Amino acid sequence: MTDFDLNKRLYEITGLCWHNWDTIFTKDKQWFFICTKCKDSKKCIPDNIDFLSWAGFGILWEFIQEHEQYSEFILIYGGQDFIQKTPKSGQYEDYLRTEYISPSALAKAVVEFFEED
Repeated sequence: MTDFDLNKRLYEITGLCWHNWDTIFTKDKQWFFICTKCKDSKKCIPDNIDFLSWAGFGILWEFIQEHEQYSEFILIYGGQDFIQKTPKSGQYEDYLRTEYISPSALAKAVVEFFEED
């Protein structure tokens, strides 16, 4: 799977719009970009999110943490450690295994996880 295909698939998984930008001119000769699918508009040249960048990693990590299948995801690609906060109490804390703390590794893991469904 190419980086382009991987990004496009992640857009489908996250439910975000893979923008198709078209230039629009207004009556007063101003121009801006508008997405032909979701009708979002921008005055500067907009970019789709690159999930293979560190900014994309953060967005994807937030998405998976809020997803209803997060517990299943973390069982496969992470784990839990017992954190002792006080001598009498503690709790478990989720973590992502170090091999997935990389934009491309997390992106591939998320696609793999949702392809198995």
